[in-house]
Amino acid sequence: MLNNHTCPTDPQGNCFTNYTFIYEDNGEGNVPGSRPSDGPENLKTFIGEEGIGPWIMTMVDNSQTHTGRVESMWIKLEPA
Repeated sequence: MLNNHTCPTDPQGNCFTNYTFIYEDNGEGNVPGSRPSDGPENLKTFIGEEGIGPWIMTMVDNSQTHTGRVESMWIKLEPA
């Protein structure tokens, strides 16, 4: 799980309406502006796996008071 009810906020506590999340779980800290996955699993689970084939991503918005959408998504795979 990459994002589990994560909502970046402004100083007044309001959620940003447009935000870019960059996830990096290898612990190298070499991706500016990145954050680790919310878990319980993380991207290290996929180390050693093939990157070929379909990748199916699911985003669930089950909040009764907020609505949202994913406008775009990019994945960068680095060979191990």
